[in-house]
Amino acid sequence: MLELESKSLEIKFKGEVYRLDFPKVNAVRTLQKNIKEKGEDIDHIICFLEDLGLKREISEDMEVSNLLKIVDALTEEKKS
Repeated sequence: MLELESKSLEIKFKGEVYRLDFPKVNAVRTLQKNIKEKGEDIDHIICFLEDLGLKREISEDMEVSNLLKIVDALTEEKKS
């Protein structure tokens, strides 16, 4: 039997720990669609992370490179 569970990612920023849910397929699909149709916009990324549990004000206090690292960690496919 293959038993599957939802995962979460913990990040630490300015001494605080935040927990984000890993995105479901529809969330990734929506992000990709928004980027494709409207161009790469930081607001798409902030909304995506907000939907996964990271408060907007926390995202807006981070450097863009940190936001992109979080997105990469949440969407990266594991290589066998």
